[in-house]
Amino acid sequence: MASCCEIKSNKPYVVSAFLLLGLLPLSSNVSSSYLVLIEFETVVEPIGVCYGRVAKNLPPDPEVISLYQANGITRMRIFYPNPPTLQALSISNIELIIVVQNQDIQSLGNDIGAATALLENNVLNYFPDVKFRYLAVGNEINPQDAEAKYVLLAMQNIKTTIASAHLQDQIKVSTAIDMSLLGSSYPPSAGSFSKAASSYINLIITFLASNGSLLLANVYPYFSYIGDTKC
Repeated sequence: MASCCEIKSNKPYVVSAFLLLGLLPLSSNVSSSYLVLIEFETVVEPIGVCYGRVAKNLPPDPEVISLYQANGITRMRIFYPNPPTLQALSISNIELIIVVQNQDIQSLGNDIGAATALLENNVLNYFPDVKFRYLAVGNEINPQDAEAKYVLLAMQNIKTTIASAHLQDQIKVSTAIDMSLLGSSYPPSAGSFSKAASSYINLIITFLASNGSLLLANVYPYFSYIGDTKC
């Protein structure tokens, strides 16, 4: 059973967290992990599943979508904009998070034209048949990473292009962090980011709060469990 932690900065920002709970396989043929949407001070939202593709003998995308539907799974995260997956999601009513790959962040931060092209090629070409929920700019970027200084810029540019398409109420922008950015995680009510991470993450949190977006956080409860099965 996975547990959820509230994540907040050292400053009084109130931001909900989208917790991606990893390594709970849906099927031996599908690289996946459960995800749960928690909006603090409200109720738990429906379960979704991350659709990873780092595996052999994967089933065709339409079969994967049928598997989601057969199990009542209404949300999905994919780790890059894969056209066959986007085509298979058409009129499926599954809400989608697309991860913007780390190697693309610098160009997206430096060039709003790149952000426009990203939106046109990977969102507008499939909208409204595909229900886009979030564009997640990067995955587990740390403050010391070369891409870190471009994350907020890329988020701002993508948000601008979404607003230009009048989709800001339907599609939000965020980024996915890992737990190494936390300075304290226990008890959850006292959770805070580390001093080293604060200068990086606080501006991102301000951006998220001002745009009504959630912070995406990858947590791995199975790793904690195998480290101490008596917990």
